[in-house]
Amino acid sequence: MSKEFSEPIEKPTRITKPIPVNKENGFYLTTNYSPSIEDKDIELEENPSVTFKDVLEAKKGFSKYGDKRAEIEITLTKDGARVFYVLTKNNIGKPIVIVVEKQIVAMPVVQSEISGGKVCISGAFSEDEMDQVIQKLKEHIK
Repeated sequence: MSKEFSEPIEKPTRITKPIPVNKENGFYLTTNYSPSIEDKDIELEENPSVTFKDVLEAKKGFSKYGDKRAEIEITLTKDGARVFYVLTKNNIGKPIVIVVEKQIVAMPVVQSEISGGKVCISGAFSEDEMDQVIQKLKEHIK
C-alpha cells in the first residue's frame, strides 16, 4: 500500500552534518548501501533519479502525529512524482540521498512506496538546519 502525504515516509535521517560530494543537486540512490556502512563512505549513482527541476515547492511543516516534530515538505511535479513512486517502490529499506550544493544534506530511509508527489523528510537536524536546507532547495527550484 502506498504512503499518503500525512503518513511518515522514512526513518530519521542518518546524517547530522552535511557531507561534501561532487554531485549535482537532486535525489540519488546509493550503490553500496548497507546499514553498517558509515555515512561518509556512501557511494551514489552517477546521476540523480529526481532533480530539482522536478520540485515545485519546499517548505517547513509539522508531523501530523503525536510528536508534532518539524519536517521538510517537498511537492514534486507530475513527472517527478511518477519517477519518485517507482524509485521508492523499488528501494524500500534503503536511503534516498538528497544533495544540495554539492553536499549530502539528508538520507531518509524509504519505508514504503510514496505516491502523490508529496515527500516529508524529518530527521536528526535542528529547525535552524532544516530552515537552511529548505532555503537552499528554494534557491534551486526553477
